[in-house]
Amino acid sequence: MPSAAFFHALWGTTAPWEELLPRLKSQGFSGIEASLSDVGYPNKQQKFLSLLDKYDLSLIVGVYTGWVDYIGECPPEPSEFPDDNKQAENHPTPAVASHLSLLRTQLEAAITLGPRLVHINVHGGSDTFSSLESHSYFSLALPLIASIVPSHIPVSHETHRGRILSNPFGCIPLFRSFPNLNITLDISHWFVVCERLLVDQGNDPRVEALMRLVVERTRHVHARVGTAQRAQAVELLEDQSARAPFEKVWLDVWKSEWVQKRGHLTVTPEYGPREDGYFVPSVVFLGGQSKGSPQEVRVEEVVATEMSRLKNLFK
Repeated sequence: MPSAAFFHALWGTTAPWEELLPRLKSQGFSGIEASLSDVGYPNKQQKFLSLLDKYDLSLIVGVYTGWVDYIGECPPEPSEFPDDNKQAENHPTPAVASHLSLLRTQLEAAITLGPRLVHINVHGGSDTFSSLESHSYFSLALPLIASIVPSHIPVSHETHRGRILSNPFGCIPLFRSFPNLNITLDISHWFVVCERLLVDQGNDPRVEALMRLVVERTRHVHARVGTAQRAQAVELLEDQSARAPFEKVWLDVWKSEWVQKRGHLTVTPEYGPREDGYFVPSVVFLGGQSKGSPQEVRVEEVVATEMSRLKNLFK
């Protein structure tokens, strides 16, 4: 029977590392998920890494090919939308080349973080890429990753809004073209992009084909309950009917051949500050933002409680 290893994202946390990391260890987390800047790279990462050693915590690093850490406005691509009929796949556009360049830089930084690094999560490409650009990106990015990252460290590509894998059905031809394209599954993004809870759609052969590929390719899970309009809905975490579509997908991944053979699955219960333009560090808001003052809950409290629920799910 496989085991689940739970990671806590640094997104939305504000406590000093010296306070946060021992508290997360005592709560039962196996490690931290964070970006390079979150861990103090390039000048303060040794302090963070020493704390990981002290409290025996592992590290999942998120790397970015553009719009790093989603800070500020999404920067424009360096070239206009290409004509796929005139573009050679093996000759990347300026936009693809720019993303590949930053990918290399971030990967080379990530692998310097030492033996606590157990996984790399790539926020790759842009949702503005044409079909050929997306294909070109992965045809070059996957061998680039293999040339930089040691083979014992899994690398997966997140199904995040704003990225190449933001549209689930656009992923199907990419999965078919690239057998080693593996993903970090955050199904909440796809439900928002599609404006429907895909797995509740009945016997839709396209959804079924997609989910078969998803289960095969998932290497890390961002476990987050949302709706068709919001990627996270903290007020629904105790509503089993709201959780059901998400838990169905997570359990299918849990039962996958890859997880069963490997013996464990890494899971990050990922909740953070409200995403409607009112950023308040370390606080998530329950429903009713439009009617008076919403109830506030600390990010750490939400994530720790959700980990307990997920432990009962992955048994």
